[in-house]
Amino acid sequence: MLARHWSPQGGVAWSSFKRIAVATACCYLAIALIVPLLVARFFPAYQLFQESRRYLQPDMQFGSVEFDEPSLVWYFRSRVHGFLTLMNRNRALEFMAEAGPRFVIMPTSLVSTLFANHPETWKMFSTRGFNIAKGKRTELTLVSKPE
Repeated sequence: MLARHWSPQGGVAWSSFKRIAVATACCYLAIALIVPLLVARFFPAYQLFQESRRYLQPDMQFGSVEFDEPSLVWYFRSRVHGFLTLMNRNRALEFMAEAGPRFVIMPTSLVSTLFANHPETWKMFSTRGFNIAKGKRTELTLVSKPE
């Protein structure tokens, strides 16, 4: 709509409009590429992935309790070939008892009640972050069973 005001009859050359449009597109592209890199560290899924990635195995299965965010799949599927399994707290116990390497991500408050007597070989990684989908801070723990 504003482009008609940039016509040569309006006194402003068409080339000025092109320069401004290109500059604006470049600014938006820079924002789209830089901002996600700067804010990713505030998201709990990214933080858990960074902490645990040395221990992730391609054949692992993974699940989540009370945290259903696409970022879990984005980050963890880069290392793990299993699919995300959404579950409730009771199913988490059964899931971790199954054979094979696996991990589950859940609120930190549930870990002490569900996995109080976990084997020493299991690894735990905890983090705090901002859950953008719910608009609030959250504390998550990743419980990993290597075999």
